[in-house]
Amino acid sequence: MPPALLRLNQASLSIAGQTIVAPVSFSASKGDFIGIIGPNGAGKSSLLKLINGTQPLSSGDILLQQRPLHKLSSRQRACKIASVSQVSPPVFALTVYQVAAMGLLPHKGWFDGNTSVDEQQIALALRQLGLQDKTKALVETLSGGELQRLYLARALVQQAELLLLDEPTNHLDVLYQHQILQLSRGLGKTVLACLHDLNLAARYCNKIALLHQGQLLAFGSPEQVLTSEQLSRVFQLPCEVKVHPLHGKLQITFFANETPL
Repeated sequence: MPPALLRLNQASLSIAGQTIVAPVSFSASKGDFIGIIGPNGAGKSSLLKLINGTQPLSSGDILLQQRPLHKLSSRQRACKIASVSQVSPPVFALTVYQVAAMGLLPHKGWFDGNTSVDEQQIALALRQLGLQDKTKALVETLSGGELQRLYLARALVQQAELLLLDEPTNHLDVLYQHQILQLSRGLGKTVLACLHDLNLAARYCNKIALLHQGQLLAFGSPEQVLTSEQLSRVFQLPCEVKVHPLHGKLQITFFANETPL
């Protein structure tokens, strides 16, 4: 079995004496699509920041391709890890092509220009994400789904093996939610995605990490983690889990409490 692409060994985060992420251990192999789920404040985004290297560890270690993450420079991390946050357009007036080309920055020196290979790489990424007809369009004219696809195209140009998605479906219509996750799963990357929608996590992820109050309560396949007992306890609502008759994946339904909270 090949070594894990990413491995967390008792990785934790504490700020001002408060535990944000308790010691967490799990690994991600090449091609894994791991959903990180849990209530608001569970530590999902903080965990991604630890993995991205933008938030230093309080204890433990994170290994990326068997190398300690903290020993990699910011440029080295950017060559290996690409992050896509919630949809927000750039502050400056940029074209679709210019944003996609930003994926080259970790691989370039200050005065390096784009080569013909770079140009082909950008064109390929935009074509893969269905944006080949919008290369000259200003980013501010894009829909939410198009903008999220553009950020995925930038991640492709970045050539990173590990893709971190922080609520990638937030504020998107249902069609775009499925489209973004289908595209992300088909990129051939190792993906870790914070997701609010448990049914999307069950549909697209091969592994699930369930966080609650900064602790990793469960890690494994959707069938192992998304049980009615665990979800009812964590989300504090009665829950039914069954297999969907059409796609064969788990379907989660929560029921409102009979009495007011």
